[in-house]
Amino acid sequence: MKKITSVIVAATVMAVSLLGAGCAAEKKVDSAKKEEVRVVKHAGGETEIKGIPKRIVVLEIALADALAALDVKAVGIADDSDPKLVIDEIKNKVGDYTSVGSRYEVNLEKVSSLKPDLILADQNKQNAVLGELKKIAPTVTVDSFNGGYKESLDAVKIIANAVGKSDKVEGILKNHNESILKYKEQIPKDEKRTILPAVVTKSGFHAHADHSYVGSFLNELGLKDPLKAKDAYNKLSIEKVAEINPDVMYLMVSEEDTIIKEWKDNPLWKGLKAVKDNKVFYVSRPKWAVSRGLISSEGIAKDIIETLYKK
Repeated sequence: MKKITSVIVAATVMAVSLLGAGCAAEKKVDSAKKEEVRVVKHAGGETEIKGIPKRIVVLEIALADALAALDVKAVGIADDSDPKLVIDEIKNKVGDYTSVGSRYEVNLEKVSSLKPDLILADQNKQNAVLGELKKIAPTVTVDSFNGGYKESLDAVKIIANAVGKSDKVEGILKNHNESILKYKEQIPKDEKRTILPAVVTKSGFHAHADHSYVGSFLNELGLKDPLKAKDAYNKLSIEKVAEINPDVMYLMVSEEDTIIKEWKDNPLWKGLKAVKDNKVFYVSRPKWAVSRGLISSEGIAKDIIETLYKK
């Protein structure tokens, strides 16, 4: 009996020792991460970041999509003072945040007031104030606004490095790619229809070219955006839309009153293949045009399957 008791005691001591050693090792890893200095290569050059940022300000909603995919919080987001521009799937991940105003005219005072330890910005959209932003906190930039779908995947890797999640990003991208593949498999291999995506507002019909974010994502799915243009985003007249004459249209809206109200009785509009075949679909502009990331692209793919291929 004494022998058995001794064995149990020894085993218990060993287990406690191993647990203690494991906790100590974990604390050492956490401590090392807090002190680690990383050089992050990005669109604007290189930035040194020490430890794990805890107060991140995001100046482009597409970069908030990347943060959400990485399960990282943000203290501030430039949402044009319109929280509806940030889709729920992103909001639920990044948590409660303070709006820092416009993506196009950065409110430096608001950004600074949040005392960020990392700023994520768009290389082109915020180019004029990058120098000022760097004085506030380490700043990492990506070319999101002009980038396509593949560039958005690269952006996630850059941001993962900036926030100390490089060890997680490959798994996240793998899961994303598997999700997209499942949607892609539901699209017929012989699909020939042309699909024109466009933001429609009161002021116009703003079509997205084949190299825009949405256009390049359609291509990734094996679909065809018929608009070939130098610029990613193009304001088209009704005559130009009629000339393109797409088989399908996805119109991205965030307001009820758009130029389509003016066009709907025009013979050119009525004569479009997409209109005659009842293949004009109204979709969320925040999801399709603004978010431009892993989370939103999965939402776009789901919308396409549910509208075009579900009977």
